[in-house]
Amino acid sequence: METDTFRVLNKSVVSLLLLPWQSTSDQQWERRTTLYNQFMKNVMGELIAATAESDTPPIVLWIHVLNDQLDILTTECGAPKKICWSVYKEIVPFMHKLIPVFLRQPGML
Repeated sequence: METDTFRVLNKSVVSLLLLPWQSTSDQQWERRTTLYNQFMKNVMGELIAATAESDTPPIVLWIHVLNDQLDILTTECGAPKKICWSVYKEIVPFMHKLIPVFLRQPGML
């Protein structure tokens, strides 16, 4: 799948799960939290698999994907940010460990 297509699909799914729904008072935050957690487990599973299969993990793509999610939430507060943070607090340390691996690749510095 093309990188841009992958990013757009991820943004679409995250927008549906994290942004408040218009014209309804029943936001179903518990259900959406569960779905977002599962979605991100799948996304991180792909990153972990790609990291295990390659000497050059696709860290730049994943940084863009995670940053896209943060961009979506810039004007939000409350539940959407709490849901996102509940997942990011596990992802950030993992990504932090990948950065030195990425930087050791030829031509990165």
